[in-house]
Amino acid sequence: FPITKVDPKWTSIPYGKPIRNARYHILDAKLEPVPVGTLGELHIGGLCLANGYWQRPDLTAERFINDPFRPGERLYKTGDLPRYMPDGNIEFLGRIDLQVKIRGFRVELGEVEAALTQHPSVRDAIVKPFRDESGNISLTGFVVRKALVEGIALANHLRVSLPDHMVPANFVFLDALPITPNGKVDSCLLYTSDAADE
Repeated sequence: FPITKVDPKWTSIPYGKPIRNARYHILDAKLEPVPVGTLGELHIGGLCLANGYWQRPDLTAERFINDPFRPGERLYKTGDLPRYMPDGNIEFLGRIDLQVKIRGFRVELGEVEAALTQHPSVRDAIVKPFRDESGNISLTGFVVRKALVEGIALANHLRVSLPDHMVPANFVFLDALPITPNGKVDSCLLYTSDAADE
């Protein structure tokens, strides 16, 4: 993806489009193509594919599958969760192995974060699961605001595009997300930050 300027509406730098001699498919659990804007798993095919994992026939069988669109060829299940943007580019939102289960539903935290950052008063956001004393898991949204906004307004904003189980039960407002020396969000410091909980 050629980057000339960073659109403030982006939740991440887009993947772009397939490299030469590669085919990218965003598919659902039934290996059906998903509509534009819908989250799915990225599957890659074409001449760029490896033969498999070194000395791991089990993992090779799990991740390298028959291509449902080209008999005799294979696709690689990447575990990445992207969606198509309206212009045909691909936007990355997270990983399958980072999904959490909320009330029996699998939730991709990156999808909730992407929806949160679409609110005009939100500069940055990260969503984390937390387990209460009864063992129930709920989501908390950590938000850096551009303008004053309350948690109830953010929850209502999310309910327009997300099901109820994906809406955080709590919002914590921060001046900035805590960052590690290598530039990643330091999850260990989230609850120790000077923050307002709503």
